[in-house]
Amino acid sequence: MAKTKQSKLVKPELSSPVFWAGAGLILICTWYAYQPSFVNQYAYDDLAYVLENKVLRDFSWKHAWTEFILGNYHPLTALSLKIDHSIGEFNPRTYHIHNVIIHLLATLAFAFYTNKLTKSPLAALGAGFLFGVHPLHTESVAWIAERKDVLYSFFFFAGLYTYILYRESREKLWYWVTMILFIASCLSKGMAVVFPMMMLLTDYLLEKEDILLKPKSWNILEKIPFFILSLGFGILAFYVQDKFGSVYNSKYVEMNYSYLDKFFLAVYGFIFYPLKIVWPSGLCAYHPYPPLENGALPLYFYFAPIGVLLMGGIVWFYRNTYRIVTFAFLFYIIGILPVLQLVPVGENIVAERYAYISTAGLLILAGWLGAEWYRRKGNSLGLVFIALIGVVLIIVTKERIPDWKDNLSLFRDVAEKYPNNPVAHNNTGYGYEQIREYRKALDHYFTASALRANYADVLYNIGSVYGEDLNMLDSGIYFLHKAIAANPEKTEAYNNMGTFYYKKGLLDSSLHYYGLVLEAKPEYPLGWYNVGCVYYGQEKYTEAIDAYQKSVKYDPGFGEGWLSLGNTWAKLGDTKQQLECYTTAAQKGSENARNWFRQQNKTW
Repeated sequence: MAKTKQSKLVKPELSSPVFWAGAGLILICTWYAYQPSFVNQYAYDDLAYVLENKVLRDFSWKHAWTEFILGNYHPLTALSLKIDHSIGEFNPRTYHIHNVIIHLLATLAFAFYTNKLTKSPLAALGAGFLFGVHPLHTESVAWIAERKDVLYSFFFFAGLYTYILYRESREKLWYWVTMILFIASCLSKGMAVVFPMMMLLTDYLLEKEDILLKPKSWNILEKIPFFILSLGFGILAFYVQDKFGSVYNSKYVEMNYSYLDKFFLAVYGFIFYPLKIVWPSGLCAYHPYPPLENGALPLYFYFAPIGVLLMGGIVWFYRNTYRIVTFAFLFYIIGILPVLQLVPVGENIVAERYAYISTAGLLILAGWLGAEWYRRKGNSLGLVFIALIGVVLIIVTKERIPDWKDNLSLFRDVAEKYPNNPVAHNNTGYGYEQIREYRKALDHYFTASALRANYADVLYNIGSVYGEDLNMLDSGIYFLHKAIAANPEKTEAYNNMGTFYYKKGLLDSSLHYYGLVLEAKPEYPLGWYNVGCVYYGQEKYTEAIDAYQKSVKYDPGFGEGWLSLGNTWAKLGDTKQQLECYTTAAQKGSENARNWFRQQNKTW
């Protein structure tokens, strides 16, 4: 009787106590390096990701799975932020702590993947330490808006780890776990679409024979579902970016770059991240496109191809000796290719968050080189040197974190490093405006306006400071007119124009501009709220109720909208409707409504 082969599920190997001790030390060092971020506030895109996020303020599964936030589709990221909100509401400390915790999990998953990949616990610990504390990762960890980076990376590395378990066992369970983790990664950030290529790279490094000469060992068929999903998520990501308006157009990059210029820009972007891995200086939240000087790029851009040739030479020289060298550079190329600005997105030529996963292969190579060096030399003095490098990295990371404290800290740093960039001065001005230092804000706004003619955003900001903050309504209206002339589609300018005319008592003019806002955004809650305020001021209470009802219809979490609706019902003598609206307003966070209940010695 023939024996039947029985399959046995391969379990994840628990590494040695020494590895666990090392992993624990990495987590402690990483926590220590990022602990200063816990006192940081909201910065830049955090406004959209947290304070204006419908998923947080008025949770529904529809919002969670259908909302696009700043040109990104990442429902799992939105849901993770909702968990933070359920714990700490809008306290930024909660969000920062959870960012660091997820970064720790991603670091641990990366170390386990590296351990499986290299069969070297020491290499895995070295690579994991670099991943955890490297200053180049500060943007991804210390910025709440980059929750998507740390979350998708955790699923990404965990998926690569379970893929190796599947390779070893051929058990379908690990195959499906890998697919689930891949989908979760894509639902956290679109850059996860490169995952199937990383599976092939993992095959390449783990195969004993040269799989480039044996295509069957790539096991392409089992990866087809991954590639199909990757293509679908990739198309979705591009569609969302294009709909948001981030894909290249003259609005974002006004320089008249030639095709040759664009080639050098892309090559510069390619070598930027490996260079910063080796020498993490000059890190910044915003790296703008360079201006042309006498029709040419700055000189250092033309030296960028030398770096590419050097990297290519290293790979070619070691191609037959150390396969891990080829693996590391291919990992980087595949990871960075989607964001190389071959099709420019946004105003950044490079962004440090793009290095979070793309440089992981280079960190694996660095960890392996350190482990090999120690295995051959066994020199304790060398360990001391490596430890000193680690201490320096932790110090640089800790010093980098305060730059992400708030808008002002963030863009004041950018303006210092790029003093001729109008966006940096515009955003620095906004930071000063937030802390009510209006004169300093105007100084930066006017600097930005001088650096870029007809800069609609900065003209709008100048008008807002004059009219809203300094109550110089005529000056505010003047600059808002200039903002509208520069960009007729800037609906915020129409909205503020309506508000300033309202303050001047010119209600018909106010209603006209609010109407223009609603023509462009018919479901804009604040627009309907403002129209309601105008009607209320004109004592047209029926029309005011209709407008206020639309404002809370389009934003059920708009507490002040409910409060104003209650006030209007009170004017019509309907105390029952008034109380219902006040109750809803208090439940939605309106302090004015809550104070009313406190004065009445009632609860809401």
